[in-house]
Amino acid sequence: MIKQKTIKKPAKKKTKPVVAFLSLSGCEGCSFAMLDLGGEFFNALVHHYKLGEHHFLEEMKGKRHYDITFVDGAPLTLENTKVLKEMRERSDYMVAVGSCAALGVVPGIKNYVDKKKKATYVYPKNKKIYNPDIHPISRYVKVDLVIPGCPIDNKEFLKVFTDVAQGIEPQLSHRPVCYECQSNGNPCLLQQGQPCLGPVIQGGCNAVCLNSRYYCRGCRGILKGGTIDDAVKTLNTKIEKLVGKRALHHILQIYGIQEDWLNRL
Repeated sequence: MIKQKTIKKPAKKKTKPVVAFLSLSGCEGCSFAMLDLGGEFFNALVHHYKLGEHHFLEEMKGKRHYDITFVDGAPLTLENTKVLKEMRERSDYMVAVGSCAALGVVPGIKNYVDKKKKATYVYPKNKKIYNPDIHPISRYVKVDLVIPGCPIDNKEFLKVFTDVAQGIEPQLSHRPVCYECQSNGNPCLLQQGQPCLGPVIQGGCNAVCLNSRYYCRGCRGILKGGTIDDAVKTLNTKIEKLVGKRALHHILQIYGIQEDWLNRL
């Protein structure tokens, strides 16, 4: 009896996830940080994803469904909020890219002033200007992951970008900025009397500001976890003694961390 050869079936080709890039109102700094990766970014994109939509490629036709959507910028307009919610409905997984999306950042400073008075000053002839409070995108939609920074660290983004495509849970830094600052051999600006927030801010930026002797203002947000609350209280007391409560609050408002900070006191 002649033995029949079994033909091995070809392995089913894995479908690449469809990715979209959505940009709300912002300076485009995070978008350019991605593009500054050059070939590394495009190789990762081609290797791991099928591009479904990108805000720099307006001729692209939008799709009904995206596996992953990366969002940068803050929702400052009604159109921003509408598009964000629509993209969330069409996306399985959403990543907030940069501090505008994650925290609200500079536009959010107006939350702490008389908005009507400021709007009248800037737009004296426009009485019906849309003038909402500014919030992170998580206030409007579910966010599965945040890549912090203003702008983002593009190497950190690249790792997250490739990990997410492969179904690997990205591991972001859980150490404070101080760890990277000291590892780089920088002098402690807090000890020199400057109001540095580094001890309680999420690292992963390689202490880029402190490498230039520019104190940390918290663009990556406050570290998670209950144990950090005591450190925030201690640092709050120290900085208030250095510069006063009003100056400290101005620093906390720049990147939108004041509300989180005060909730920990």
